[in-house]
Amino acid sequence: MKKHILVVIISILGLNISHAAAVFTSIASGNYGVAGTWSFVGTSSTGIPTRYDDVIITNGKTVTMNVSSNAKTLTINVGGVLSLNNLSILIWGNFTNNGFVSGTGNFMFRGVGTYTGNSITNTGAIYFYTNYTIGAGAVFTKHGTCALQANAIVTNNGQMNLTASGSLQLAAGSKWINAAGSSLTLSSAVSGTGTLDCSAAANTVTYVGNTYATVWCTNATYYNLIINTTTSSTKSINGNLSVLNNLTIGSNVTFNCANHDILIGGNWTNTSNNTCTNMGTVTFNGAGTQTITRTATEQFKNVTLAGTGTVLLARDVTCTGNVTITTGTLDVSATNYNLNIAGNFSNAGGALTAQTGTVTFNGAAAQTISGASTTSFYNLTSTNTVGGISVTGAIIVSNILTVSSNSFGTSGVGMIIIPATGATTFGRIAPLGAGATLGGTGWVIQSYIPGPATGGWQYLGSPTQASTLADWDGDPRFWMSQTGGNDGNCSPTFYSVRTVTAPSNITYANVTSQGTALTPGKGFMVWMADNHNAAATLSSPLVFDTKGTPNQGTINRAVLATGYNLMSNPFACPITYASVRASSSATLSVNYVIWDATSGAYSTNPNGGVIETSQGFLAWATGAGNMTFSEAHKSIVANPTIVRTGNPENFLRIKSSNEVNGLGGEAEVQISADAHNGLDQEYDLPFIPSPFDDATNIWTSDNDNKDLLLNVLDANSDNLDIPMSVVSGSAGKQLLSFIGLNGFSTYSCASLENIATGEIVNLKIHDTYSFAANTIGEKHNFIIHFERNGNCSLANQNITASLDASSQVFTNDGKIMVQFGFEETSDVTINVFNTLGQEVTATKNVRVGKETITLDNPGTSGIYLVRITKGNEVVTKKIFL
Repeated sequence: MKKHILVVIISILGLNISHAAAVFTSIASGNYGVAGTWSFVGTSSTGIPTRYDDVIITNGKTVTMNVSSNAKTLTINVGGVLSLNNLSILIWGNFTNNGFVSGTGNFMFRGVGTYTGNSITNTGAIYFYTNYTIGAGAVFTKHGTCALQANAIVTNNGQMNLTASGSLQLAAGSKWINAAGSSLTLSSAVSGTGTLDCSAAANTVTYVGNTYATVWCTNATYYNLIINTTTSSTKSINGNLSVLNNLTIGSNVTFNCANHDILIGGNWTNTSNNTCTNMGTVTFNGAGTQTITRTATEQFKNVTLAGTGTVLLARDVTCTGNVTITTGTLDVSATNYNLNIAGNFSNAGGALTAQTGTVTFNGAAAQTISGASTTSFYNLTSTNTVGGISVTGAIIVSNILTVSSNSFGTSGVGMIIIPATGATTFGRIAPLGAGATLGGTGWVIQSYIPGPATGGWQYLGSPTQASTLADWDGDPRFWMSQTGGNDGNCSPTFYSVRTVTAPSNITYANVTSQGTALTPGKGFMVWMADNHNAAATLSSPLVFDTKGTPNQGTINRAVLATGYNLMSNPFACPITYASVRASSSATLSVNYVIWDATSGAYSTNPNGGVIETSQGFLAWATGAGNMTFSEAHKSIVANPTIVRTGNPENFLRIKSSNEVNGLGGEAEVQISADAHNGLDQEYDLPFIPSPFDDATNIWTSDNDNKDLLLNVLDANSDNLDIPMSVVSGSAGKQLLSFIGLNGFSTYSCASLENIATGEIVNLKIHDTYSFAANTIGEKHNFIIHFERNGNCSLANQNITASLDASSQVFTNDGKIMVQFGFEETSDVTINVFNTLGQEVTATKNVRVGKETITLDNPGTSGIYLVRITKGNEVVTKKIFL
């Protein structure tokens, strides 16, 4: 019993003695294990520091390790030096370094603590045996191994730099944690089975040098990762790589993915300009903007978007595999970088911001474009060499679809929309390459009719195969009557769709069946308004769809001799009439005619001879044969509208109208060196009456007494006299407007002579002329005189269409209508007065171009004065309501 009590007493005393601690302060430069180096406060049995003692190396003192030694806490003051001398220092608590560490040797952190202070730059290893912290602002630079023993956890808040051959070893259960804002630099490999947790915000791991071959991915998560090397070499990953923010591939690096996947939440920056090898799938899953940067085209295998942010191209990108947008946005940027895809494209729930860039599908096997979300492309190009491209989702190609080879088309529920978003902003299908075909029926080709506008006729045709009139009638904005469709029949009977049956005298046949085939190349005259009544208008722009497989290849349309044949552009792309004429076997005039619903008259060769998708036109033929349309006739550089724009030099338009309904026609005169002043079968176009029975018709005549819509003349004579006839469609005031005098520079003087009255009007002063017609069908004859040597140089007059010539007031269904024909959109003010000078409706301020507007009703019948003001111009027109 006495022995047991003695053992307990000794044990207690022994414990008290073993945990006694002192504070050791250097008093001289010398060896760590020599008592003369230190002074101490507290209890020490040997006079040198142990694992329980706090050690301070003071300013100006150098303490050299002569034997591996211990310290509970170690502090090196400013000016103090610890020389490891190829030995080890065991630290059981905090380490504060405000001085300097030299020599080769090891640090062994045996207990829980924190490192703070200056950089440690000596060579040797670092061992962590338990939990330890590197403080914020601390710099730990070591040439050698950093080893975390089993279950040790190191939290780095500062900078850990393992230089030269410095490696990081992670034993089982250990964990290296890079805290927010910290950095870890590795010059050699990471090894072991522990965890590398570098996921905290704004921390960075950098691999440097040439001694490492592998970027460690096992149990590793990075926030910012930089992969560098000093000379050209290949760096691989040993597993799937997770980078929560930015991944930078430095200069000289060839990055070998070893068929592993990469998850990245920030920017991809490849400054090496080397293409990565053996890639798996790169998934961008960030919440903000992620940028892909490289000097040359960046190449991936598979790319997936799975974040909520935007992946922005800062370089052309090629994907040899698939592109999958699960969520988020893929943006080609305002620079419009190219995206090349050799595999499949899928958009399950995100978006492609195509800007004005090009996406090219260039695979050597069958490719698909799929997904539940509609994808909008700007330019989409297919150079697929084997298998073609099948669209099983919905896509929009807003500018140009180019198919160079193989098939491109829809399958299943797939849909391809070629949109029209404005008069000159529309999608196009470029000329197909050799062997290229378009397939499937899920195509939607859109066309744009400008509005608001006065209701009127429009020449149209179909850009797709096997479509019928029911396709157009199914559009709620189309108003059709007597066709057996949605709008039924109207009273009085009005047929809203017609075709030309007798070209020689333009005889129209009514279309009475929705099942009527919209034959490729055939034109139809369609009523374009929201309804049919005396004041019918198209209240807003009309975008209509034509569905089915696009017309393609070569299309021949029979032409009857001697007459106007109503044709249409059969392609989903503008065509040039001159190239069509050159390829056709029929004998065709160099000019063609459209009905311009905006001006309410016929127009020749609008848009410089380029014919828009769905545009119908009248071709004048003098010899039978085929009109041939082919892929080579397409133009992808032109942006025409379905209405006219502008006139060439020496092209004069004379427009007729009346004050009752504003309806009329146009006669056109052109000077050409290749023409003569008789009938030119190749250039002249015969007169066509307006499709409106109550319109005022107008035509000119040539030396062969032929009535012409377009009269092309030479300028060999100094004096040119052109007969002109006007037939009233309604009794009352008739108005003539001369448009294009400023560009009619071949002759210096122009005047209009009224044969009945002898009145001569100098057109250089007045570009309008009005006269009264007492009955419907009353004919008035005029002569237009041109002189080359008169003292009235048109070239110096800067004649622009007057406000009087560009505006017309008429009544329709008890309403006052104002029709404008400005070449450019302009601001006008309209006032309506009674004969006492009292304003009877509110002042109307509008911005108009070529359109018709309805004024407020004064409330009672009578005579009214309509005053129109445009800038400094004012015109007043009398109207009977």
